Amino acid sequence: MIIAIAARQTEASTQLDLVSVSCKLVPLHWRACLQKARIEMAERKLDDARITVLNTLELDPWNFSALKHMANIAFQQNRPVEGCFYLWKYEDIFRVNESAPSTTMTLRYEQNCPERVREYLKKNRPKRYLR
Repeated sequence: MIIAIAARQTEASTQLDLVSVSCKLVPLHWRACLQKARIEMAERKLDDARITVLNTLELDPWNFSALKHMANIAFQQNRPVEGCFYLWKYEDIFRVNESAPSTTMTLRYEQNCPERVREYLKKNRPKRYLR
C-alpha cells in the first residue's frame, strides 16, 4: 500500500529516475509509466520510450493514452505502418460509430495512413502489430 501511495505521488515528476522507480515498483500504475515514456521521448530516447509503452500495453491493451503514445513513437521512428496500426486500434476501440464527429486521432489517422493500409486494418482487424 505504501509503495502504491509513493507511486501516485511521483507520477507527475519530470525526473526520469523518480518516475522510473515508480513505474518499476508499480507497473500497473500506468500514469507513472507513461510519464516515464514522455520524459524518454523528450530526451529522444525513443527505443526506451517504446519499451516502456509496450510494457504498459501488455498489462492494459486498451489504454487509450498508451495507444496514442505508441502511434507518436512509431511515427517519430519512421515506422508509419506501425503508427497507423496504433491509430487504427485507438479509433476501433474508442470511436462509437463512423458518423461520430472526427477527433484529432481520426484526422491524424486519415491524413497519415494510406488508404490501402486503412482498408487492410479494417478488413483483417489484427489484434497486435507484428512486423
